Amino acid sequence: MTIAFLSLPLLLQLVDGVWQQWSAWDMCSVTCGGGYQARNRTCDGPYYQGLDCQGLAEENQTCNTQPCPIDGFYGAWSAWSQCSVSCGGGTQSRDRPCTPPQHQGQDCQGPSNQTQDCNTQPCPVDGFYLDWSEWSECPVSCGGGVQWRNRTCEPPRHGGAECQGPDNVTRACNAQPCPIDGVWLPWTEWSVCTTTCGGGEQERTRLCQQPKHGGQPCLGPERENLTCAENPCPIPGDWFPWSNWTRCTVTCGGGTKYRERVCDTQSYGNLTAPCEGPANETVACHTFDCLPLARTCSELGLRGLSESTIADIDLDGPGITTLEPVQVYCDMVAEDGVGVTVVGHDQEERQRVQGWEGAREYEVILHYNISFDHVEDLVDQSGDCKQYISWECFAALIHNPNDNFKVSTGWLNRTGQIADYFGGASPGSRSCACGMNNTCAEEELKCNCDANDEVWRQDDGYITYKDDLPVYAFVAGDTGGRQEDGYHHLGPLFCHGRDNRVLKKKSHK
Repeated sequence: MTIAFLSLPLLLQLVDGVWQQWSAWDMCSVTCGGGYQARNRTCDGPYYQGLDCQGLAEENQTCNTQPCPIDGFYGAWSAWSQCSVSCGGGTQSRDRPCTPPQHQGQDCQGPSNQTQDCNTQPCPVDGFYLDWSEWSECPVSCGGGVQWRNRTCEPPRHGGAECQGPDNVTRACNAQPCPIDGVWLPWTEWSVCTTTCGGGEQERTRLCQQPKHGGQPCLGPERENLTCAENPCPIPGDWFPWSNWTRCTVTCGGGTKYRERVCDTQSYGNLTAPCEGPANETVACHTFDCLPLARTCSELGLRGLSESTIADIDLDGPGITTLEPVQVYCDMVAEDGVGVTVVGHDQEERQRVQGWEGAREYEVILHYNISFDHVEDLVDQSGDCKQYISWECFAALIHNPNDNFKVSTGWLNRTGQIADYFGGASPGSRSCACGMNNTCAEEELKCNCDANDEVWRQDDGYITYKDDLPVYAFVAGDTGGRQEDGYHHLGPLFCHGRDNRVLKKKSHK
């Protein structure tokens, strides 16, 4: 198969190999009985890394399949025949059968009969034909011709009858069909272009009415190609980034969340096509069952809660009704997806303390947004809890050096006892955070505010010792003087993880 290209791009491109015309058939290997002859062709190309020619470089076909000639041969002589005449000198003959030639072989050689005189007494002798001559040569090599042969009449004698029958006969010869070369039928219409832009191809083909009886094949290509639709293609636009996911429609039981994006319709100027893909997505979220209620936000996170939200929890767990279910805020971000239970209170705002001189004379109790029993239970069953505390001071100390460093400003733990440490320090350290790493305003002090000077200072940090949490109250003093002032700030309680020892005890109740 040969492929022709009617047009080529101006620049060099891949060029596939193209077969040249077939050579003439070689001479047949035999003159009869069936042989073989071959022909071949040469591949022009490929060039510039195109494809090799497709198909065979050599073809074979049978030839001279007609049977080989077989000459005729004689059998044994027969007995002498009865004398041909009863008088006048006759003959008697004998003959021998000739097995006839096959496939244009030679006739039997020599006479097929013999005669001898008999009854030689004169009598009428009829005329008779001599043997047939050889068949004449066929006038054509194919398509059907006629050949002939004749015989000579030996004239009668003595008033005998003339020769009987024709002296010439004919027969058909070389009746096999003559070779017919292949002929191309008309070209088809050009096909639809393979693309609408960016350069495509059109193709047309034609069929070869195949050669017959050894005729030559059709010459030339059976298909032709044209380039088409060379105009630039539109380019799908680029999407702007996705919006953030909306909040899940529910906190449990199976909801959905949604996000969207906008197509940049000017991504590629006038060639910009609509962006591919969806402009919005909706996915399932919070598919876990709502009941039984989780004990904590951390347990909700294990079930599949992924967004920070207000949720119902049951600190007792299923089957225990000591504490009623409550609503809390679940922070799913602060601890990298581990649900943090957040419990707020009414003293989270920064509060000024002034006019309270005696040690712990100022006291404010924290009222949490769930009962204190609930908060204690949350702390007990959580793995980690923390609560921020801050004291900003202006000549308002924490420890009174004139009263054996008694705590003047601090906080009360869950049992209502004054804590002997401040946020960021360890229990029993009688210190603030700066005292733990020797960074206080004065080297010998345990808290910045113990400098008791007219400079605004601050001690702050997280309380993490669970046995003391939650903070019950904040207490302060040493703010009664004109130049003494202070602000306290207490953050919400954060708890996450679980204390398996406590949960095991609760399950056995």
